[in-house]
Amino acid sequence: DPDDTVQYVRDDHQVFTSGEPLHIPAESITKADGSVRYYHTIKTHNLDEQGKDARTVGVSRPATDEELITHFQRIRGLHKANLSELRTFIRSIPQAVCMLDTRRRLIAYSDVWQALFGLNRESNIGTFYEEVHEAKLPLAETITAVINAGSATSQDGVKLNDTVGHTVLADIKIVPWFMPEGTVGGVIVLVQDVTEVRHTQAKLQEINEELTQFNYRVSHDLVAPLKSMRGLLNISNQQLERGNVKMMQSLNQRMIGEVDRLSELVEGILDLARSDLAETVWERVNLDTMLQQIVAAHQERLSTINMAVQLNIKQQTIQSSPIRLQQIFENFVSNAIKYHDPNKAVLWLKLQSRREEQHCVITIADNGIGFDEALKEKIFNIFSRGTSKRSGHGLGLYIVQKHLQHLGGTASALSHRDDTVFEIKLPLGNIKEV
Repeated sequence: DPDDTVQYVRDDHQVFTSGEPLHIPAESITKADGSVRYYHTIKTHNLDEQGKDARTVGVSRPATDEELITHFQRIRGLHKANLSELRTFIRSIPQAVCMLDTRRRLIAYSDVWQALFGLNRESNIGTFYEEVHEAKLPLAETITAVINAGSATSQDGVKLNDTVGHTVLADIKIVPWFMPEGTVGGVIVLVQDVTEVRHTQAKLQEINEELTQFNYRVSHDLVAPLKSMRGLLNISNQQLERGNVKMMQSLNQRMIGEVDRLSELVEGILDLARSDLAETVWERVNLDTMLQQIVAAHQERLSTINMAVQLNIKQQTIQSSPIRLQQIFENFVSNAIKYHDPNKAVLWLKLQSRREEQHCVITIADNGIGFDEALKEKIFNIFSRGTSKRSGHGLGLYIVQKHLQHLGGTASALSHRDDTVFEIKLPLGNIKEV
């Protein structure tokens, strides 16, 4: 009888942990025909050559005291009822949970546990924890410690792989369960999948940190040009009273510059808001056509600085969001123009695409002033400016990163100076042809 086996294991555990013989006046034994007989049993431990517990040795003879047998029949009935209730409870829990005896053998487990570890409903009952689970979730020593101490323990943020190879982040609680007389019968192991919860918590923390930084920087960058314009207006009024028109013209140009600076920040904030709020609509996009249109829209500025643009689009079609791609490439082209090197006789911007397995890889390269090497790993962070040689608020590449996150893509800086090179990797979607 499986329930009697739980009791045998508990008795063996007591002998091993106490080091003392165990006297059982009436131990139940279920025969092959289902009948139950009771035996007067004495169990003790046997030591190996090193003096360590090696096994238990038991001596039994039929019990003859009917009153004693009746008493142990009642105890056995309580044990069986207790175990039956526990098994039913374990199987009904909508969470990954299993029940073990004091030898770490499986007594029962829930459907979620069965799915998580790829078990059969009954064939794994009675197997040792270390045979089935230890390689994936090493808890054998902890389980033994809980059994010996009779008190619960927990482990948070444990990584394990499910049956399809996905990594699951789990919080684990190991709780002792008790026999009716109050002795430890084994443990219950609960595994709670907190992967999504931890991911959400990490995302919220990241957002909070970004908001704190955003509020500080935006407040500063909004107030600074306003204060500057107020000062310039005061000086301009003084010059107006003196009739100094030439000085007023100079002051007006400086105020226009401050207005442009403020306008650029406001536009950046709006673009940042749109990058998160915009709906991602997936369509077939011809990269060559899109890039030619973007270059044409910037042709006047490109001609002013005499910058040549080269397109080499080998992978022309992808399944993506036209609106998000438009803003990504607009940012890179604008940056190439804004951060050009006026000391170079020949200026160029190169955009290329190629296919790598199921991704489209796009490189954007220019021979502008580049950015500081120390910022190579942080260039896509919010308010990260690549150089102090030009004005800016450090939102452009952060907005690019935001759009790429929605598209399942990535961006990296391959070179920071003497040719600035960025690489974008985007999924092709369901596009098959090269």
